Amino acid sequence: MPTPIDALQGVVNANQALPRVVTAGQPAPEQFRALRAAGVEVVLDIRDPMEPRGFDQPALMRELGFEYVNVVVSDGTLNDATLDRVTEVMRSAADRSVLVHCHSGNRVGGALTPHLILDHGFTEDDAVTAALRMGLRSAHLLEWGLAYARSRAGSERRRRPKRNGRPQGVARVACVNRVLSCRAAGRAPGCCPTSRGRPWMPTACRPRPAGPSSSPAPAAGPDAR
Repeated sequence: MPTPIDALQGVVNANQALPRVVTAGQPAPEQFRALRAAGVEVVLDIRDPMEPRGFDQPALMRELGFEYVNVVVSDGTLNDATLDRVTEVMRSAADRSVLVHCHSGNRVGGALTPHLILDHGFTEDDAVTAALRMGLRSAHLLEWGLAYARSRAGSERRRRPKRNGRPQGVARVACVNRVLSCRAAGRAPGCCPTSRGRPWMPTACRPRPAGPSSSPAPAAGPDAR
C-alpha cells in the first residue's frame, strides 16, 4: 500500500512533517486520489478559494470522502484568529492522517509552526528547521507563527535568554531572513541553519566586502507566496 508521502510524488515541497501529517504545495486531482488510497482522511487547504487551481477542489474533496477544511492564509489574514483555527483543525484530527497544503509550501511552514511548538514539544530551532523543510521562504510568515507560539506558551518562554549563542525573537527572524536570501541567491549551503554544529548565522551568510577577490552579494528578490 502506498504511503501518503509516496502519493505526493511530483508535488512541490512534499514533506513528511509528522508521523501522521504530510505537507506540500498544490496537489493535482490524481495525487488527491492517491492520497485517499494511502489513508489520508483530512485535507487542510490554506489557499484562498479564489486562487486558480485548474479544477474544483471542494467538489473533488466531497467525491473522495475527505474531511476538507479551508482556512485562508494570506497577507490580510495573518492574525491570531487564523492560527487559532489552524491549530484547532490539527488538534481535532487526532490520530487521523492529514495533508496540509498551500500553493508552494511557503504558507504551510508559517502556519504549522505553532502546532509543532505547542502540541508536539518542538524547540523554536527545531520548528524553524521543520518549517524550512515544508517550503517556508518568507520571514514574515515565520515571525507570525513564532509570535503566536510564544504568546500561547506564556511569559516565561518569551523572557528566556538566548541559548547557545543563538539569537532570539526579532534577531532570530532577521537571521532566518538572511538564510532565505542566501538560498534565493544560490549562496553556500552552509547558510542553512539546519546544518548541525554551525552558528545560527555563519560567516557564509554575512555580507562580504567588495574587493579584488570578492563581489557584493546579490540583492534578495521579493518574497514568493
